[in-house]
Amino acid sequence: MWLRNPTAQIKTAAETIQAMYKENLGVTINIRPQEQKIYMDGMRAHRIPMSLISYEYDYADASNMLGGVWHSQPVGAGRHDWKNDTFDKLVDEARA
Repeated sequence: MWLRNPTAQIKTAAETIQAMYKENLGVTINIRPQEQKIYMDGMRAHRIPMSLISYEYDYADASNMLGGVWHSQPVGAGRHDWKNDTFDKLVDEARA
């Protein structure tokens, strides 16, 4: 689990998630604090299998999170390599 310039609270949350994965699923997760540039380069290249960062809305509208973060984008432009055509279509329709 990559962490971007983690605060003490983010580190604690990551350790809690790490313990829950181990206890409930038997899965070992390594925590990797990263400096901003390394994290952002890894994110844009879709090399981060799991991460935890804080995120705040720019404005109180679901499109800020759904359209800006989860709508699919080409490698290098977006945060995630997740793609779902139905989801993208619904978000695009909601923007209109």
